[in-house]
Amino acid sequence: MKQPIKKKTKKLPPKKETRFAERARFKKVVNGLSKTRNGLEKTIRQRSAELKIKNGQLKQQIQQRHLAEAQMHICTQAMESAADGIFIIDAQAADFPLVYVNQSFQKMVGRADKDIIGRGYLLFYGDDVDSRILKRVEQAIRGGRVFQGEMLTYR
Repeated sequence: MKQPIKKKTKKLPPKKETRFAERARFKKVVNGLSKTRNGLEKTIRQRSAELKIKNGQLKQQIQQRHLAEAQMHICTQAMESAADGIFIIDAQAADFPLVYVNQSFQKMVGRADKDIIGRGYLLFYGDDVDSRILKRVEQAIRGGRVFQGEMLTYR
């Protein structure tokens, strides 16, 4: 018996048109990737520039804060060493509680700051204080103005 003859078939190379289309498609993909990369690089450069600006601003704010803290320390030291009694109140609260007193004020009233801080400043006036002066003090405080005067207090 005769065996059937097998024909060998060669794979034909793709047509020129097919190769051309593949190259065009590949070129399109490469161009798209290049545009994407260029866009990302531009975004990175912009963000880097923004970060440099923000970093500079933060450094400046830190320097300003250090300067403010140093000035506050100097002011506190000056108030602590003053011979006059100095106190600071919270003008927003109804009873004007004391939030700071220096050592001279503590000596004047004969109490430690832990017994003074948080208490209304009127508690430290004597019984015979002129109510008109208290009214002027309160008006000055509420109006955001300075009031200077003497305070009569008893130990």
